[in-house]
Amino acid sequence: MSLANSLGSDHMALMFEIYPLDSIAIIPPPAPSGFKVNNELKDLWVKEFVMLLPPCLPYAPEHSTAPNDPSVICHRVTAHESIDESLNLFNQAINEASRRTLKPNRVPDPRGIRWWNDACSMAHTLARTALAGQQHHIAAPNLWNTVADAKRAWAHKQLNEAVNAQDIWRLAKAHKGRHTNLFPPLRNTDNVVVDKLEQKADIFCSKFFPGKPQQVPTHHSTDHTPIQPWEWAPITTEDVSVAL
Repeated sequence: MSLANSLGSDHMALMFEIYPLDSIAIIPPPAPSGFKVNNELKDLWVKEFVMLLPPCLPYAPEHSTAPNDPSVICHRVTAHESIDESLNLFNQAINEASRRTLKPNRVPDPRGIRWWNDACSMAHTLARTALAGQQHHIAAPNLWNTVADAKRAWAHKQLNEAVNAQDIWRLAKAHKGRHTNLFPPLRNTDNVVVDKLEQKADIFCSKFFPGKPQQVPTHHSTDHTPIQPWEWAPITTEDVSVAL
């Protein structure tokens, strides 16, 4: 509602947008809810969550300083007026602890993905504007196949252009098509996180270049019958003369 768009009237102007089904305009997707889960922030989240719990719950959190009523705890009835109110406070503690420690979910930007190309944009537009029914059943698989082809072509190009160790590390720093500075933790055979480059190199070497590779036999019982070689007829002088 806006008074500036009321065209001189003393009433508020009610503004809203309409997207016809046959229009090419794309309705923007709703903002995602929730937060990004990060296992490294687990202890911090638990600490915040415990501090945010109301002190009048039947199990009495450790941080609670309010005196507990034994009759309340025995009958498992909270000091609130209703169970719904206790559940609301519990959910509020979860949301507030997540807001303080975790990052909110965001809509991914396709332009930030390296393998995204014009074909992906076209297929995405067709999938968003397709009507329910046969059009959607055709547009959705087309988008999946287009994205898969774009990923495959991008990876093939990156691997072919890699000529030294720096190019390989550049590929290792890409996560879901985007450059990232976060490196996943590596664990040795004793399940201990390593932090030295030599130890990380040994782990990569053992994974990509195993010391005892599995021997695969050349021939298997399920192999097809080999095709007989094709014998070409010799080309004679007369054949050359006729062709000329």
